[in-house]
Amino acid sequence: MTTSMETLIATDRNALKECFKNNLQESALPPLNNLESKNRKELFDILKHATRNCPSQYEKGKKSFELLGLLEAKTLRQHLPSVERTWRILEKNL
Repeated sequence: MTTSMETLIATDRNALKECFKNNLQESALPPLNNLESKNRKELFDILKHATRNCPSQYEKGKKSFELLGLLEAKTLRQHLPSVERTWRILEKNL
């Protein structure tokens, strides 16, 4: 189950690279498998750590909402079972 926006953000590496450019420490990000099993605090700390060398680090608020706007649904559906399940339900019922 997707528990937070950090789960969504940590999933879309292209959005992170677009936002943080070459300062993003991609190797500090968790593997894409089982991201939904990580808790919000753990993912928040990982994102802070991966962006520690960036002019503006990951933070809740303006930066997190900027990132949400960059996310690609296709990427989220590919890596997060809860997003894929939600998408299927919405397509079926709308």
